[in-house]
Amino acid sequence: SVISGIWALYSIMTYPKLITEMNTFTHPVPKWLVYVSFGYIIHDLLDLLINENSARILELLFHHVIVIIAFLITLITNKFLGVLMLGLLM
Repeated sequence: SVISGIWALYSIMTYPKLITEMNTFTHPVPKWLVYVSFGYIIHDLLDLLINENSARILELLFHHVIVIIAFLITLITNKFLGVLMLGLLM
């Protein structure tokens, strides 16, 4: 999360259109962050399904599914990249 946070901050500072044109601006550098983060969240979801035994599993599954949907919408439509960058800062 430290790497993705720094990468998202770098992207926002280097490409300010990510904030001013949150729905339409696209650039390869922040998009690569979405690919890396997407891979991480898929890996984390699989690890969760295999190894998690606590009562929190439903909450964690819901979180992972929502994040995967958000990433897929951006990757498929090439929109909302700025929104994801702000989300990765949180």
